[in-house]
Amino acid sequence: MTRKKTSFFFYCLFFYTCIAAQTFNSKPIGQSGNWSGTRLATTCNGALYSIDTTGKFIRTNLSTGEKSAVNDQHYGNSIRLWGGGKNLFTLEKDGSLYRTHPETGQWSILGKAGDWINTMQAVPVYGYLYSVEKNGTLYATNVNTGNYIALGKPDFAGCGALYETGGSLYLGGASGNLLQVSEADGTWKQILSPQSLTNSIAGAVISGKLFILEKDGSLIRYDVPAGSKTVLGKTSFKLPVFLMAAGIKLYLLDGSGSLQEISL
Repeated sequence: MTRKKTSFFFYCLFFYTCIAAQTFNSKPIGQSGNWSGTRLATTCNGALYSIDTTGKFIRTNLSTGEKSAVNDQHYGNSIRLWGGGKNLFTLEKDGSLYRTHPETGQWSILGKAGDWINTMQAVPVYGYLYSVEKNGTLYATNVNTGNYIALGKPDFAGCGALYETGGSLYLGGASGNLLQVSEADGTWKQILSPQSLTNSIAGAVISGKLFILEKDGSLIRYDVPAGSKTVLGKTSFKLPVFLMAAGIKLYLLDGSGSLQEISL
């Protein structure tokens, strides 16, 4: 009898641990597969913006899942999409950078055609677009004039991801490390050691917290710049996958064309 009680106790403890380990809730938005064919996706001003395989630029209301066209332009040559503040940015195959207003759909070229041909990653921040090129140079571009300047030394070759929160840039390095980078002069310090982000496939930031999705479905929170790590639980998805933030929630759009809201 004692053995049965002991076994039951450990079963309950194990069950509680499994449930307690999941520290987020998720729910589907819209119909499953409604975003099939999505090539690029980002969030801006509380909405989801995506470009599909037909070149359509689509706005999604994250409360209802309702979709609408941003404009009637063709975005089939876009290879990158970034959103932030009052702007959406698309990088074209020829290295040209375009700015599109998220509400009106009006668009214009930023700077000279082809200027961004070597751009790997970028993030919009308060009237600037910070970008990293293949040779590791970090640039700050004024989104109103198109003028840009190089910041610091070309230390960021192999940049895998670029985020911004709390007045700092955070850069995922080629070795799986994470760097905190000054927006003013490009100086940096390492806050996560090499291999820390090796299994990362997507990421997003909310109020000083970096959320990373790993290959096995683990959702991890890093408090930055402290670097403390918390495993929030696991989720399932089909590649490719986009992890984005809007307000205080995360949104996951995967290769099945399904969209889900993650409440933390």
